[in-house]
Amino acid sequence: WFPLEATDERNGGLSVVPGSHRLDLPNRGTPPEPIDQYLDGLVNLSTRPGEAVIYHNALIHGSSENQSDHLRIVMALGFVSEQADLLHFFTDQEGQKWRYRVRDDLPFTYQPPDPPEGEVVLQVDRWPS
Repeated sequence: WFPLEATDERNGGLSVVPGSHRLDLPNRGTPPEPIDQYLDGLVNLSTRPGEAVIYHNALIHGSSENQSDHLRIVMALGFVSEQADLLHFFTDQEGQKWRYRVRDDLPFTYQPPDPPEGEVVLQVDRWPS
């Protein structure tokens, strides 16, 4: 995560729950669940242009709405094995759980709260633990 503008809580800077990549959460997706109990540990990472934040993608992370009058421009980069299926876990408004096989452009095309584009590979009432 490479900010090209200074970031903070007001303009949608990156927030993380330190150590959460070690939690035994079976699925992560949109909206993320079940993470509410961990949000007390949420830390905003105020950054300056040119700094980089490197983290495990299983880390609970995200950014809030930009409430400033200026754009918040960052570059994000992730790695996944070429052989791996890119999966996205999604919970709809009725609470149904969906697992999608998605294209590798998901980070650039996905617009929550809508479901992602892709092939449904699982639909359940609750995630297996």
